[in-house]
Amino acid sequence: MLRIGLLTFAGLLCGVSPALAATWGESLFDSTSHDFGTTPRGPLLTHYYRITNNTQTPLHVAGVRVSCGCTQASILQQDIAPGQSTAVLAQMDTRRFTGAKTVTIFVTFDRPQWEETRLSISAFGRDDLALDTEGIAFGTVSRGSPGTAKTTITLRQQYWAVQRATSESGYVVPNVRELSRGQGEVTYEVAANLKPGLPVGKWTTEIVLTTNSPVAPIIRVPTTVEIAPALTTSPGEVKLGAVAIGQQTESKLLVRGSKPFKIKEIQGGDGIVTVSATMAESRPVHVVTVKVDAKEAGDLARKIKIVTDLPNENTVEVSVKGTVNGK
Repeated sequence: MLRIGLLTFAGLLCGVSPALAATWGESLFDSTSHDFGTTPRGPLLTHYYRITNNTQTPLHVAGVRVSCGCTQASILQQDIAPGQSTAVLAQMDTRRFTGAKTVTIFVTFDRPQWEETRLSISAFGRDDLALDTEGIAFGTVSRGSPGTAKTTITLRQQYWAVQRATSESGYVVPNVRELSRGQGEVTYEVAANLKPGLPVGKWTTEIVLTTNSPVAPIIRVPTTVEIAPALTTSPGEVKLGAVAIGQQTESKLLVRGSKPFKIKEIQGGDGIVTVSATMAESRPVHVVTVKVDAKEAGDLARKIKIVTDLPNENTVEVSVKGTVNGK
C-alpha cells in the first residue's frame, strides 16, 4: 500500500483491518506494528501509523517517545477532532543496528483521559546488502503526471539472485535487471514507474524483491514520492481586510503551473469583484489582477475559478475575502 505523509492525510489507498484492540488507544490506529523485513544497512526507513479519532470527543497526544535511539517518532498533529485523521511518523536509521531490531514507540494521550499506547516497528539490517541511495525516490511529481526512478542494490553473495520485484502499491510498477556478477557479489538495477492518480501529498511504500536466498528471501526497498499540485497560486487566498464602502482595491495573484500554460477562462467575477489576466500567451507563471469595488457593507466572500489548457488538473480555485465597513 502507499501511505500518505506530511502534507495531507486523506486516508490510505488500500484498506487494512486493525487487529482486535486491547485498549481504546489501540482502537484509534489502523495498525500498531510494522515490519520492514530484510533491508540493507544504510537507508532511513519511514512508516506512518495512521490514527483516526473514531470517538465523539477531541483527543490530545501529549507526547511520543521510543525505546531505542536508532528510531525517531513524532505525531504530525497533536490535537485530533472527532472524525479527523493524522499519523505517527516513525523513522528507523538502519546504520544504527545489525541483524534483527524491534523498537517500541510509546504514544501518550492526556485527553480525554490518560493512556499510553504501544506501537512496534521492526527490521533486519544486513551488511551483505547495499543500496547506492536511500531507496527509490521519485522526488516531486506534478499531480496527474507519470514518474520514473531507480537505484542499484548489491548482494554480496555471488550465488544470490533476485527472482522478481513487486510493489505494495498499484501506483508503482517496478522492474529489476542484473547489471553485473562476479568477485563474490551481484548488482541489480531496481527501477520503477509511477502511474498518475495519486492525490497531493508525500507518500511512502516499499518495493519487494524476492530472492533465492534462504537467509534473505525478501528484501524491501523504501520508495517515496511527493505529489505536487499541477497549479498553485500565491497567495493561496486573497485577503482584503477591512475596506470602506465606495473604496476600490486591487490585488495581484501569481498562478504557477507544472509547465507553461494558457489561461482559457476566469469564472466568478461580478459587479463587485472583477478578475483579469493576459490569456494569449503560454507561460509557466501568470499574473492575475483581482479588483474589488466595495459597494455594500458586510462580509465579502467570493470564489474565483481559473481554467487553463493544462491536460490534467487544469483548474484552480481562489477565495477572495474581506469586510466592507459602512460610512
